[in-house]
Formats: sequence, structure tokens, C-alpha cells
Amino acid sequence: MSFYEDESGDKYVVGADSVPKKLGSGKIKTFVASQLEYTYRGSYPISFNLSSVYADYKKVTANDIVGGINSVSAGSDTANVERIGSATFGEITGYNPETGVINATLNIGTGNNLTIVKVTPCFYIVV
Repeated sequence: MSFYEDESGDKYVVGADSVPKKLGSGKIKTFVASQLEYTYRGSYPISFNLSSVYADYKKVTANDIVGGINSVSAGSDTANVERIGSATFGEITGYNPETGVINATLNIGTGNNLTIVKVTPCFYIVV
């Protein structure tokens, strides 16, 4: 994921799909969610309460939010065998400006069904 600013000051993010998404012309703020751990590949719903970390959450719209992955690390199974999987941010599936709750998906995958991966998602907004 990368960010860039055009000559008029508008900011854009380019994700895995290589399509720029206009974020606006304000500052980009990053909010890091709690680390999550997954054992099996698949698509998983996640939520993040923006109201707990950003006072002006009611001014944010779904179009102002972009999700990403802050970090991915290996977990260990019960036999202490390290198993690393991959993780990508799926999509923002909803935002409630009254509560500040962002809903999204994470995609966890490896070559086989079993993986143990620790993922720390993050969210970017333009303010």
C-alpha cells in the first residue's frame, strides 16, 4: 500500500488492486488495532471502534477510511512448531458514524488449511 499527493494537495492511496483511491486533502491519520491471531485460512470479519481513539469520528465517512496491515508475524502451534501464514486486508464493509464502529474483513491464507498467524490491522483516515 502506498500514498501520494497530487499538485492540488489531494491525497490518494494505492492498494493491492493498483487503483488509486482519493482520500481528500487533509492529513492522513493512522490508527492501529489490537493484534489478532488466526489458526485457519479464510476471510474473517473484524471491527474497530474509531470513537475510542478519535474524538471527531462523527465527521468521518466510509469514503474517508482505508484499511491495511500494520504487521504480520508467525504463531506457534501446540507442539511449538512455528507456522507462518499470509494476511491481506479485505475491504471496509461498513462504517457507522453514530457509533464510530468500522467493519472490515481480513484474508488469511497459506498453501494448506492450517496456519497460525498474528495480524495487526490498521486504518487510515484523512482529516
